[in-house]
Amino acid sequence: MPLGYVVILWRMLLFNGTENNPPRGRSMVEMEFNNDEKRLTGKYKEMDKVKIKRILERDRDSRYYINDAPCRKKDISELFAGMGLIGKTDYA
Repeated sequence: MPLGYVVILWRMLLFNGTENNPPRGRSMVEMEFNNDEKRLTGKYKEMDKVKIKRILERDRDSRYYINDAPCRKKDISELFAGMGLIGKTDYA
């Protein structure tokens, strides 16, 4: 899938407005993972839960967080790869 297509899909997550409601310029997704089985590796191995957040803004790059601390997309990709659930490049 071309990179431009992915950008268009993310832009579709932002509310473009209606007659009665103005457009919104921000979207957020947050997931919390239970780590009872200790499947995570590295500094997250001993944590019981890990929270991942992505904030997308219309006029800005995405921002990423692990447990509310700012991080890089690469850090989240590595975290998921360490879970053994997906490959290193499968997280969007």
